Amino acid sequence: MSESKTPILKIVDGAKKPKSTKEAPVTKDQSRFMDYGILQGAFYQFKWTRDGESETQIPLCDFVCQIDEEITHNTGLEDKSILRVSGKRQDGLPLPSVDVPAKNFYATQGNWMNEAWGTKIFVFPGPSKKDNLRAAIHLYSKLNGDIKRRNVYGFCGWQKVNDEWLFLTGSGGITASGLIDDVQVDLGSGHMQRYTLPAPPNSQDVKELVSVVYDLINICPSKPHIGRALLSAVARAPLGECQATDFAIFIHGLTGAKKSEIAAIALGFFGD
Repeated sequence: MSESKTPILKIVDGAKKPKSTKEAPVTKDQSRFMDYGILQGAFYQFKWTRDGESETQIPLCDFVCQIDEEITHNTGLEDKSILRVSGKRQDGLPLPSVDVPAKNFYATQGNWMNEAWGTKIFVFPGPSKKDNLRAAIHLYSKLNGDIKRRNVYGFCGWQKVNDEWLFLTGSGGITASGLIDDVQVDLGSGHMQRYTLPAPPNSQDVKELVSVVYDLINICPSKPHIGRALLSAVARAPLGECQATDFAIFIHGLTGAKKSEIAAIALGFFGD
């Protein structure tokens, strides 16, 4: 008479076997990071079969790309994160560097790859392909450490950077020790880009520039209060961070009285 197994042993026999710990062979064209890797110049996903005996290679696309840097654009009102991405197609064709809004990169339904590189690249269809491709790109970009990050400011005026107050201008940031150009300021392609200050003058140059200030004061000899008001406005403008400015001045006069020219001279204290 054959022995029958107890109910407990039957449960054990029917239990799912644990996943095999053996790894897939690594070849020269294969780089692995977690569940993803590069095979023959393209991103792949690697998954174990249900029985844990073998591993399947799932192609995600026909290219490899990486995030070169993360750029935060600070407009003074909001921060916008941009990812600069570049890559290479499976056949060696370079994929030019593109700026991708971070919200598009991380969007589940996003299609920034084809929007950036068009029909040059191919992403395999599937409900989770894009999510896995995004994860593969992110992990691959961090293989050598954290992704490079930098801030770009899109406005002029005071900003606290690394616990130090500095005055932003198109050429960088002005501190108590002078102009530092490692602070990046991008004022766009319009007239705002003309708000660019040079490095602060030395003591000798200041003496020579004082005469320019006197010229502004005396710009209307018969009405000296006009020059004084303009110079006061020039000096008051950078202090808005300390005390909010709740007023404005304007120059009133007949057509042809050189109002615009006089106003431009005052603006010249902050750029060309």
